[in-house]
Amino acid sequence: MDTRLPACIGYTAGRRGYDKRDESDKVHLDNNDIRYIILLLLFFLKNFMKILLILRHAKSSRDDPALNDHDRPLNDRGLKTAPLMGRLLKREGLVPDAIFSSIALRAIHTAELVARACGFSKKIRKVERFYPGDPVDYIETLRSSDKMLKTIMVVGHNPGLEELLYNLTKEREQLPTAALAHLELALEQWNDLSSKTEAVLIKVYRPKEIFK
Repeated sequence: MDTRLPACIGYTAGRRGYDKRDESDKVHLDNNDIRYIILLLLFFLKNFMKILLILRHAKSSRDDPALNDHDRPLNDRGLKTAPLMGRLLKREGLVPDAIFSSIALRAIHTAELVARACGFSKKIRKVERFYPGDPVDYIETLRSSDKMLKTIMVVGHNPGLEELLYNLTKEREQLPTAALAHLELALEQWNDLSSKTEAVLIKVYRPKEIFK
């Protein structure tokens, strides 16, 4: 955990040192004191916060009956929507530190298009157990993640993603193709994640509601 104080806090603390010889036992807080305390709390809280982005693959094609489910590509709508969701991530300040994707072609292609559009340049990790993917598969994979990663995006399939969302937030939300759910978790490290972890659902972004 990074225990270095931001410059603004360190400067404020040094400038506003408290005198132990104060004759009064009462603590008087002015606006600057309150601001300093809030900044300090926010600084330490950020070290116990993880962000999970749950992304369902974009719309896929069923035009070729000879293809098995694993190999279905994105259709024209999916090819258009995936980059839009990537740009949304960039605009919202949610560019992930890591992306984990199902091995299905439609999920991998979605992850690649989103990554390119949001400016994610690292290697996308392909996870076999995400296809088709149960909540436990996502949780166990996340638990093995580097604790220094703050924001992780998983790309996969329903019904597993909707069940994962419900397990962590106790909220029933529909995730149509290319929909993105933004969750925040009070965790210092991913290894602390379990099916009993309580996450906060910040927002669900559904392409049809955003790009009209």
